[in-house]
Amino acid sequence: MNRLIRLGAVGALILPLIGAFGAAPAQAATCQPGTPAPSGPYPGTAVVANNFESGNLAGFTVTTGGPGTATVDSPLAHSGSCAAHLHSTADAGSVANISAALPAGTADVYADGWFNVTKAGAAGSNVAYLRLFSGSSRIADVYRDNGTGRPYLRTTLPDGSTVSTRLLSTSIPLNTWHRVVLHMALNGAASTVEVWIDGATVYSSDQVSTGATSLSAVQLGSESRRQVADTYIDDLLIHTPTETPPPPSETCQSATPAPTNSQPGTTAVATNFESNTLAPFVPTTGGTGTAGVSAVLSHSGGCSAHLHVTTDSGSLAYLTAPLPAGSPAASADGWFNITQAGVDGNNVPYFRFFSGSTRVADIYRYNNNGQLWLRVTSPGGSFVYTKLISATIPLSSWHHVEMRVVPNGAATTIQVWFDGTAVYSSNTVNSPATSLSRVQLGAEHTRQMGDSFIDDVIIKSGS
Repeated sequence: MNRLIRLGAVGALILPLIGAFGAAPAQAATCQPGTPAPSGPYPGTAVVANNFESGNLAGFTVTTGGPGTATVDSPLAHSGSCAAHLHSTADAGSVANISAALPAGTADVYADGWFNVTKAGAAGSNVAYLRLFSGSSRIADVYRDNGTGRPYLRTTLPDGSTVSTRLLSTSIPLNTWHRVVLHMALNGAASTVEVWIDGATVYSSDQVSTGATSLSAVQLGSESRRQVADTYIDDLLIHTPTETPPPPSETCQSATPAPTNSQPGTTAVATNFESNTLAPFVPTTGGTGTAGVSAVLSHSGGCSAHLHVTTDSGSLAYLTAPLPAGSPAASADGWFNITQAGVDGNNVPYFRFFSGSTRVADIYRYNNNGQLWLRVTSPGGSFVYTKLISATIPLSSWHHVEMRVVPNGAATTIQVWFDGTAVYSSNTVNSPATSLSRVQLGAEHTRQMGDSFIDDVIIKSGS
Protein backbone atom coordinates (compact mmCIF):
# COMPACT_ATOMS: atom_id res chain seq x y z
CA MET A 1 0.00 0.00 0.00
CA ASN A 2 2.77 2.41 0.93
CA ARG A 3 4.54 1.60 -2.37
CA LEU A 4 1.37 2.37 -4.33
CA ILE A 5 0.94 5.62 -2.49
CA ARG A 6 4.50 6.66 -3.36
CA LEU A 7 4.03 5.81 -7.04
CA GLY A 8 0.82 7.75 -7.07
CA ALA A 9 2.59 10.72 -5.61
CA VAL A 10 5.28 10.58 -8.29
CA GLY A 11 2.60 10.33 -10.95
CA ALA A 12 0.82 13.29 -9.46
CA LEU A 13 4.05 15.24 -9.69
CA ILE A 14 4.80 14.25 -13.32
CA LEU A 15 1.32 14.73 -14.79
CA PRO A 16 1.15 18.49 -14.20
CA LEU A 17 4.57 18.83 -15.90
CA ILE A 18 3.36 16.96 -18.95
CA GLY A 19 0.27 19.07 -19.06
CA ALA A 20 2.32 22.25 -18.82
CA PHE A 21 5.02 21.40 -21.38
CA GLY A 22 3.39 18.81 -23.69
CA ALA A 23 4.60 15.32 -24.58
CA ALA A 24 8.30 14.49 -24.12
CA PRO A 25 10.23 15.44 -27.34
CA ALA A 26 11.78 12.78 -29.61
CA GLN A 27 15.48 12.18 -29.05
CA ALA A 28 17.58 14.49 -31.25
CA ALA A 29 20.27 13.08 -33.56
CA THR A 30 23.47 12.31 -31.68
CA CYS A 31 25.97 12.13 -34.56
CA GLN A 32 29.64 12.24 -33.58
CA PRO A 33 31.36 14.35 -36.27
CA GLY A 34 34.78 13.84 -34.72
CA THR A 35 34.74 10.08 -35.44
CA PRO A 36 37.56 9.10 -37.84
CA ALA A 37 36.45 8.15 -41.36
CA PRO A 38 36.48 4.43 -42.25
CA SER A 39 39.48 2.96 -44.06
CA GLY A 40 40.29 -0.30 -45.81
CA PRO A 41 43.07 -2.29 -47.49
CA TYR A 42 42.17 -1.23 -51.02
CA PRO A 43 44.68 0.28 -53.45
CA GLY A 44 44.23 3.65 -55.13
CA THR A 45 42.21 6.66 -54.12
CA ALA A 46 39.24 6.80 -51.76
CA VAL A 47 36.33 8.41 -53.58
CA VAL A 48 34.08 7.95 -50.52
CA ALA A 49 35.02 7.32 -46.87
CA ASN A 50 31.89 8.15 -44.89
CA ASN A 51 30.49 7.05 -41.53
CA PHE A 52 27.66 9.64 -41.80
CA GLU A 53 28.60 11.18 -38.46
CA SER A 54 28.47 14.55 -40.24
CA GLY A 55 24.69 14.20 -39.97
CA ASN A 56 24.10 14.80 -43.70
CA LEU A 57 24.42 13.20 -47.16
CA ALA A 58 26.75 15.84 -48.60
CA GLY A 59 28.82 14.49 -51.50
CA PHE A 60 26.08 12.12 -52.70
CA THR A 61 23.51 12.60 -55.43
CA VAL A 62 20.22 12.01 -53.62
CA THR A 63 17.16 10.76 -55.53
CA THR A 64 13.78 10.53 -53.84
CA GLY A 65 10.18 10.53 -55.00
CA GLY A 66 6.73 10.21 -53.49
CA PRO A 67 6.95 9.16 -49.84
CA GLY A 68 10.50 7.88 -50.33
CA THR A 69 13.17 9.50 -48.13
CA ALA A 70 16.96 9.52 -47.86
CA THR A 71 18.24 10.85 -44.53
CA VAL A 72 20.83 10.47 -41.81
CA ASP A 73 19.30 8.97 -38.65
CA SER A 74 20.52 8.04 -35.18
CA PRO A 75 18.28 5.09 -34.15
CA LEU A 76 20.69 2.58 -35.75
CA ALA A 77 24.41 2.71 -36.51
CA HIS A 78 27.18 0.21 -37.09
CA SER A 79 29.73 2.57 -35.54
CA GLY A 80 29.33 5.96 -33.89
CA SER A 81 25.75 7.12 -33.57
CA CYS A 82 24.44 7.78 -37.10
CA ALA A 83 23.84 6.00 -40.39
CA ALA A 84 22.26 6.77 -43.74
CA HIS A 85 18.63 5.64 -43.97
CA LEU A 86 16.86 4.88 -47.28
CA HIS A 87 13.08 4.48 -46.96
CA SER A 88 10.78 3.56 -49.84
CA THR A 89 7.21 2.26 -49.88
CA ALA A 90 4.79 0.57 -52.27
CA ASP A 91 3.08 3.91 -52.94
CA ALA A 92 3.11 5.28 -56.48
CA GLY A 93 6.31 7.17 -57.23
CA SER A 94 8.11 6.11 -54.07
CA VAL A 95 11.88 5.83 -54.59
CA ALA A 96 15.01 6.51 -52.54
CA ASN A 97 18.67 6.08 -53.47
CA ILE A 98 22.01 7.82 -53.14
CA SER A 99 24.84 7.74 -55.69
CA ALA A 100 28.55 8.49 -55.55
CA ALA A 101 30.09 9.63 -58.85
CA LEU A 102 33.34 7.98 -59.97
CA PRO A 103 36.20 9.75 -61.78
CA ALA A 104 35.93 9.75 -65.57
CA GLY A 105 37.46 6.64 -67.12
CA THR A 106 37.17 4.48 -63.98
CA ALA A 107 37.44 0.81 -64.92
CA ASP A 108 38.23 -0.68 -61.50
CA VAL A 109 36.34 -0.03 -58.25
CA TYR A 110 35.90 -1.42 -54.75
CA ALA A 111 32.64 -0.61 -52.89
CA ASP A 112 32.51 -1.59 -49.20
CA GLY A 113 29.79 -0.86 -46.65
CA TRP A 114 27.74 -2.09 -43.70
CA PHE A 115 24.01 -2.65 -44.27
CA ASN A 116 21.05 -3.28 -41.99
CA VAL A 117 17.82 -4.03 -43.85
CA THR A 118 14.99 -3.61 -41.37
CA LYS A 119 12.11 -3.92 -43.81
CA ALA A 120 11.86 -5.70 -47.16
CA GLY A 121 9.14 -5.86 -49.77
CA ALA A 122 7.15 -8.60 -51.42
CA ALA A 123 8.55 -11.74 -53.00
CA GLY A 124 9.67 -11.20 -56.59
CA SER A 125 11.49 -8.00 -55.72
CA ASN A 126 14.71 -7.26 -53.84
CA VAL A 127 16.55 -4.81 -51.62
CA ALA A 128 19.72 -3.48 -53.22
CA TYR A 129 23.02 -3.22 -51.39
CA LEU A 130 25.53 -1.93 -53.98
CA ARG A 131 25.00 -1.11 -57.66
CA LEU A 132 27.62 -0.15 -60.26
CA PHE A 133 26.60 1.97 -63.25
CA SER A 134 28.12 2.97 -66.57
CA GLY A 135 26.10 5.98 -67.60
CA SER A 136 22.47 4.92 -67.41
CA SER A 137 23.31 1.20 -67.60
CA ARG A 138 23.48 -0.92 -64.46
CA ILE A 139 26.56 -3.12 -64.92
CA ALA A 140 26.64 -5.10 -61.67
CA ASP A 141 24.79 -5.18 -58.34
CA VAL A 142 24.47 -7.19 -55.14
CA TYR A 143 21.02 -7.49 -53.58
CA ARG A 144 18.93 -9.40 -51.02
CA ASP A 145 16.07 -11.37 -52.58
CA ASN A 146 12.83 -10.65 -50.72
CA GLY A 147 11.38 -14.11 -51.22
CA THR A 148 14.26 -16.08 -49.72
CA GLY A 149 16.43 -13.49 -48.01
CA ARG A 150 19.42 -14.84 -49.92
CA PRO A 151 21.99 -12.51 -51.52
CA TYR A 152 22.54 -12.48 -55.29
CA LEU A 153 25.02 -10.97 -57.74
CA ARG A 154 23.61 -9.68 -61.03
CA THR A 155 25.83 -8.68 -63.96
CA THR A 156 24.93 -7.19 -67.34
CA LEU A 157 26.13 -8.90 -70.53
CA PRO A 158 27.21 -6.99 -73.65
CA ASP A 159 23.79 -7.57 -75.27
CA GLY A 160 22.01 -5.96 -72.29
CA SER A 161 20.69 -9.19 -70.76
CA THR A 162 21.60 -10.06 -67.17
CA VAL A 163 22.98 -13.05 -65.28
CA SER A 164 22.04 -13.60 -61.62
CA THR A 165 24.16 -15.77 -59.32
CA ARG A 166 23.14 -16.85 -55.82
CA LEU A 167 25.91 -15.99 -53.38
CA LEU A 168 24.69 -17.80 -50.24
CA SER A 169 22.29 -20.69 -49.69
CA THR A 170 21.22 -19.23 -46.34
CA SER A 171 19.06 -16.20 -45.66
CA ILE A 172 20.44 -12.86 -44.48
CA PRO A 173 18.18 -11.96 -41.54
CA LEU A 174 16.53 -8.58 -41.24
CA ASN A 175 17.46 -6.17 -38.44
CA THR A 176 21.12 -7.23 -38.36
CA TRP A 177 24.27 -5.52 -39.61
CA HIS A 178 26.18 -7.15 -42.47
CA ARG A 179 29.25 -6.07 -44.43
CA VAL A 180 29.07 -6.28 -48.23
CA VAL A 181 32.05 -5.64 -50.53
CA LEU A 182 31.82 -5.57 -54.35
CA HIS A 183 34.90 -5.32 -56.59
CA MET A 184 34.74 -5.01 -60.37
CA ALA A 185 37.58 -4.52 -62.87
CA LEU A 186 36.46 -4.13 -66.49
CA ASN A 187 38.18 -6.13 -69.23
CA GLY A 188 35.56 -7.05 -71.80
CA ALA A 189 34.73 -10.76 -71.70
CA ALA A 190 37.45 -11.30 -69.08
CA SER A 191 36.26 -8.78 -66.48
CA THR A 192 36.88 -9.48 -62.79
CA VAL A 193 34.10 -9.50 -60.20
CA GLU A 194 34.57 -10.33 -56.52
CA VAL A 195 32.07 -10.24 -53.65
CA TRP A 196 32.64 -10.63 -49.91
CA ILE A 197 29.91 -10.87 -47.26
CA ASP A 198 30.86 -10.52 -43.62
CA GLY A 199 34.52 -11.06 -44.49
CA ALA A 200 34.05 -14.29 -46.46
CA THR A 201 34.59 -14.56 -50.23
CA VAL A 202 31.28 -15.61 -51.78
CA TYR A 203 32.11 -14.96 -55.46
CA SER A 204 35.29 -14.55 -57.51
CA SER A 205 35.70 -14.72 -61.29
CA ASP A 206 37.92 -13.14 -63.93
CA GLN A 207 35.72 -14.39 -66.78
CA VAL A 208 32.68 -12.11 -66.41
CA SER A 209 31.55 -10.68 -69.75
CA THR A 210 30.44 -7.05 -70.03
CA GLY A 211 30.33 -4.44 -72.76
CA ALA A 212 31.15 -1.56 -70.41
CA THR A 213 34.50 0.22 -70.75
CA SER A 214 34.14 2.50 -67.74
CA LEU A 215 32.10 2.85 -64.56
CA SER A 216 30.48 6.15 -63.66
CA ALA A 217 28.75 5.72 -60.28
CA VAL A 218 28.13 3.52 -57.25
CA GLN A 219 24.48 3.56 -56.18
CA LEU A 220 23.01 2.50 -52.83
CA GLY A 221 19.31 1.72 -52.85
CA SER A 222 17.07 0.95 -55.79
CA GLU A 223 16.45 3.03 -58.90
CA SER A 224 13.04 1.36 -59.31
CA ARG A 225 9.92 2.96 -57.88
CA ARG A 226 7.64 1.21 -55.38
CA GLN A 227 10.49 -1.09 -54.34
CA VAL A 228 9.71 -1.37 -50.62
CA ALA A 229 12.71 -1.18 -48.29
CA ASP A 230 14.14 0.34 -45.16
CA THR A 231 17.92 0.16 -45.31
CA TYR A 232 20.48 1.63 -42.91
CA ILE A 233 23.99 2.12 -44.32
CA ASP A 234 27.19 2.90 -42.42
CA ASP A 235 30.97 3.01 -42.78
CA LEU A 236 30.88 3.27 -46.56
CA LEU A 237 34.16 3.10 -48.47
CA ILE A 238 34.63 3.38 -52.26
CA HIS A 239 38.09 3.10 -53.86
CA THR A 240 39.23 3.42 -57.48
CA PRO A 241 42.52 1.50 -57.85
CA THR A 242 43.04 2.10 -61.57
CA GLU A 243 44.97 5.19 -62.49
CA THR A 244 43.61 7.39 -65.26
CA PRO A 245 45.21 6.35 -68.59
CA PRO A 246 47.95 8.70 -69.74
CA PRO A 247 46.90 11.26 -72.37
CA PRO A 248 47.50 10.37 -76.03
CA SER A 249 50.27 12.97 -76.18
CA GLU A 250 52.32 10.71 -73.86
CA THR A 251 51.32 7.41 -75.49
CA CYS A 252 51.05 7.85 -79.27
CA GLN A 253 54.05 6.54 -81.21
CA SER A 254 54.48 9.14 -83.94
CA ALA A 255 57.31 7.29 -85.68
CA THR A 256 55.09 4.28 -86.46
CA PRO A 257 54.74 3.85 -90.27
CA ALA A 258 51.30 4.46 -91.77
CA PRO A 259 49.30 1.33 -92.68
CA THR A 260 49.19 0.02 -96.26
CA ASN A 261 47.17 -2.53 -98.25
CA SER A 262 46.95 -3.96 -101.78
CA GLN A 263 43.64 -2.37 -102.82
CA PRO A 264 43.87 -0.39 -106.08
CA GLY A 265 43.45 3.39 -106.28
CA THR A 266 44.85 6.58 -104.82
CA THR A 267 45.23 6.82 -101.05
CA ALA A 268 42.93 9.39 -99.43
CA VAL A 269 43.58 8.30 -95.84
CA ALA A 270 46.26 6.10 -94.28
CA THR A 271 46.45 6.63 -90.53
CA ASN A 272 47.11 4.77 -87.31
CA PHE A 273 46.30 7.91 -85.29
CA GLU A 274 49.79 7.86 -83.75
CA SER A 275 50.12 11.52 -84.79
CA ASN A 276 47.58 12.29 -82.00
CA THR A 277 45.21 13.84 -84.53
CA LEU A 278 42.15 12.70 -86.49
CA ALA A 279 43.42 14.39 -89.67
CA PRO A 280 42.82 13.94 -92.54
CA PHE A 281 39.40 12.81 -91.32
CA VAL A 282 36.82 15.54 -90.76
CA PRO A 283 35.08 14.96 -87.39
CA THR A 284 31.43 15.87 -86.74
CA THR A 285 30.02 15.82 -83.21
CA GLY A 286 26.95 17.02 -81.36
CA GLY A 287 25.51 16.95 -77.84
CA THR A 288 27.18 14.32 -75.68
CA GLY A 289 28.88 12.71 -78.70
CA THR A 290 32.67 12.85 -78.88
CA ALA A 291 35.31 12.03 -81.51
CA GLY A 292 38.97 12.04 -80.58
CA VAL A 293 42.25 10.22 -80.31
CA SER A 294 42.37 7.79 -77.38
CA ALA A 295 45.11 5.93 -75.52
CA VAL A 296 42.65 3.56 -73.81
CA LEU A 297 42.70 0.92 -76.58
CA SER A 298 44.68 0.45 -79.79
CA HIS A 299 45.18 -2.24 -82.41
CA SER A 300 48.77 -1.19 -83.07
CA GLY A 301 51.00 1.40 -81.47
CA GLY A 302 49.57 3.31 -78.53
CA CYS A 303 46.57 5.22 -79.92
CA SER A 304 43.33 4.88 -81.87
CA ALA A 305 40.30 6.97 -82.79
CA HIS A 306 37.32 6.80 -80.44
CA LEU A 307 33.72 7.58 -81.37
CA HIS A 308 31.32 7.89 -78.42
CA VAL A 309 27.56 8.40 -78.86
CA THR A 310 24.77 8.16 -76.27
CA THR A 311 20.98 8.07 -76.43
CA ASP A 312 20.84 11.68 -75.23
CA SER A 313 19.10 14.20 -77.48
CA GLY A 314 21.48 15.55 -80.14
CA SER A 315 24.30 13.08 -79.38
CA LEU A 316 26.34 12.53 -82.55
CA ALA A 317 29.89 11.54 -83.58
CA TYR A 318 31.35 10.44 -86.90
CA LEU A 319 34.42 10.85 -89.14
CA THR A 320 34.32 11.71 -92.84
CA ALA A 321 36.95 11.13 -95.52
CA PRO A 322 36.16 13.28 -98.60
CA LEU A 323 36.91 11.70 -101.96
CA PRO A 324 37.87 13.46 -105.22
CA ALA A 325 34.83 14.69 -107.13
CA GLY A 326 33.23 11.97 -109.25
CA SER A 327 35.27 9.11 -107.79
CA PRO A 328 34.36 5.96 -109.77
CA ALA A 329 35.29 3.60 -106.90
CA ALA A 330 36.48 3.54 -103.32
CA SER A 331 37.71 1.09 -100.70
CA ALA A 332 37.85 1.31 -96.91
CA ASP A 333 40.00 -0.84 -94.65
CA GLY A 334 40.32 -0.63 -90.86
CA TRP A 335 40.31 -2.29 -87.45
CA PHE A 336 37.32 -1.82 -85.14
CA ASN A 337 36.68 -2.56 -81.48
CA ILE A 338 33.06 -1.88 -80.50
CA THR A 339 33.00 -1.80 -76.71
CA GLN A 340 29.45 -0.52 -76.19
CA ALA A 341 26.49 -1.29 -78.44
CA GLY A 342 23.24 0.62 -78.58
CA VAL A 343 19.56 -0.12 -78.23
CA ASP A 344 17.78 -3.02 -79.92
CA GLY A 345 16.57 -2.24 -83.42
CA ASN A 346 19.57 -0.03 -84.05
CA ASN A 347 23.19 -0.66 -85.07
CA VAL A 348 26.79 0.47 -84.71
CA PRO A 349 28.29 1.26 -88.15
CA TYR A 350 31.65 0.27 -89.56
CA PHE A 351 31.91 1.94 -93.01
CA ARG A 352 29.40 4.02 -94.99
CA PHE A 353 29.81 5.08 -98.63
CA PHE A 354 28.06 8.20 -99.93
CA SER A 355 27.30 9.76 -103.28
CA GLY A 356 26.33 13.32 -102.44
CA SER A 357 23.58 13.07 -99.83
CA THR A 358 22.71 9.47 -100.73
CA ARG A 359 24.11 6.69 -98.56
CA VAL A 360 24.95 4.14 -101.25
CA ALA A 361 25.98 1.21 -99.05
CA ASP A 362 27.11 0.50 -95.49
CA ILE A 363 28.03 -2.38 -93.21
CA TYR A 364 27.26 -2.51 -89.51
CA ARG A 365 26.97 -4.63 -86.36
CA TYR A 366 23.28 -5.15 -85.50
CA ASN A 367 22.62 -4.50 -81.81
CA ASN A 368 19.95 -7.19 -81.36
CA ASN A 369 22.21 -10.14 -82.12
CA GLY A 370 25.70 -8.83 -82.99
CA GLN A 371 25.46 -10.00 -86.62
CA LEU A 372 27.20 -8.29 -89.56
CA TRP A 373 24.83 -6.78 -92.16
CA LEU A 374 25.14 -5.02 -95.52
CA ARG A 375 22.59 -2.34 -96.42
CA VAL A 376 22.27 -0.99 -99.97
CA THR A 377 20.07 1.85 -101.20
CA SER A 378 18.00 0.88 -104.24
CA PRO A 379 17.26 3.28 -107.13
CA GLY A 380 13.80 3.87 -105.62
CA GLY A 381 15.29 4.93 -102.26
CA SER A 382 14.32 1.80 -100.31
CA PHE A 383 16.90 -0.37 -98.55
CA VAL A 384 18.03 -3.91 -99.38
CA TYR A 385 19.51 -5.82 -96.42
CA THR A 386 21.87 -8.81 -96.60
CA LYS A 387 23.09 -10.73 -93.55
CA LEU A 388 26.81 -11.33 -93.96
CA ILE A 389 27.67 -13.14 -90.71
CA SER A 390 25.06 -15.00 -88.65
CA ALA A 391 27.32 -15.48 -85.61
CA THR A 392 27.58 -12.78 -82.96
CA ILE A 393 30.54 -10.43 -83.31
CA PRO A 394 31.77 -10.13 -79.71
CA LEU A 395 32.11 -6.71 -78.14
CA SER A 396 35.42 -5.49 -76.71
CA SER A 397 37.49 -7.30 -79.34
CA TRP A 398 39.38 -6.09 -82.41
CA HIS A 399 38.11 -7.04 -85.89
CA HIS A 400 39.48 -6.30 -89.36
CA VAL A 401 36.82 -4.84 -91.68
CA GLU A 402 37.32 -4.14 -95.39
CA MET A 403 34.86 -2.97 -98.04
CA ARG A 404 35.08 -1.91 -101.70
CA VAL A 405 32.34 -0.20 -103.74
CA VAL A 406 32.34 0.44 -107.52
CA PRO A 407 29.10 2.32 -108.29
CA ASN A 408 27.70 1.53 -111.73
CA GLY A 409 23.92 1.68 -111.57
CA ALA A 410 22.39 -1.78 -111.87
CA ALA A 411 25.87 -3.31 -112.25
CA THR A 412 27.40 -1.92 -109.06
CA THR A 413 30.17 -3.98 -107.46
CA ILE A 414 30.37 -4.43 -103.70
CA GLN A 415 32.89 -6.59 -101.85
CA VAL A 416 33.22 -7.13 -98.08
CA TRP A 417 35.90 -8.92 -96.06
CA PHE A 418 35.73 -9.58 -92.31
CA ASP A 419 38.79 -10.71 -90.34
CA GLY A 420 40.47 -11.60 -93.63
CA THR A 421 37.62 -13.70 -95.02
CA ALA A 422 35.49 -12.66 -98.00
CA VAL A 423 31.86 -12.54 -96.78
CA TYR A 424 30.22 -10.81 -99.78
CA SER A 425 30.98 -10.19 -103.45
CA SER A 426 28.61 -9.13 -106.24
CA ASN A 427 28.83 -7.06 -109.43
CA THR A 428 25.07 -6.96 -109.99
CA VAL A 429 24.00 -4.78 -107.07
CA ASN A 430 21.30 -2.33 -108.18
CA SER A 431 22.19 1.22 -107.09
CA PRO A 432 21.30 4.77 -108.14
CA ALA A 433 24.95 5.85 -107.84
CA THR A 434 27.57 6.14 -110.55
CA SER A 435 30.21 7.92 -108.44
CA LEU A 436 31.20 8.36 -104.79
CA SER A 437 31.93 11.50 -102.77
CA ARG A 438 32.95 10.37 -99.27
CA VAL A 439 33.49 7.47 -96.88
CA GLN A 440 32.16 7.77 -93.33
CA LEU A 441 33.00 6.01 -90.05
CA GLY A 442 30.17 6.20 -87.52
CA ALA A 443 26.52 7.18 -87.90
CA GLU A 444 25.15 10.46 -89.23
CA HIS A 445 22.03 9.98 -87.08
CA THR A 446 21.75 11.43 -83.58
CA ARG A 447 21.17 9.22 -80.54
CA GLN A 448 22.68 6.16 -82.31
CA MET A 449 24.42 4.88 -79.20
CA GLY A 450 27.79 3.17 -79.44
CA ASP A 451 31.45 3.26 -78.47
CA SER A 452 33.86 2.38 -81.28
CA PHE A 453 37.65 2.35 -81.18
CA ILE A 454 39.12 2.49 -84.70
CA ASP A 455 42.70 1.96 -85.84
CA ASP A 456 44.93 1.41 -88.90
CA VAL A 457 42.51 2.89 -91.44
CA ILE A 458 43.19 3.05 -95.19
CA ILE A 459 40.77 4.67 -97.65
CA LYS A 460 41.44 4.76 -101.37
CA SER A 461 39.58 6.23 -104.35
CA GLY A 462 39.55 5.60 -108.09
CA SER A 463 40.16 2.48 -110.23
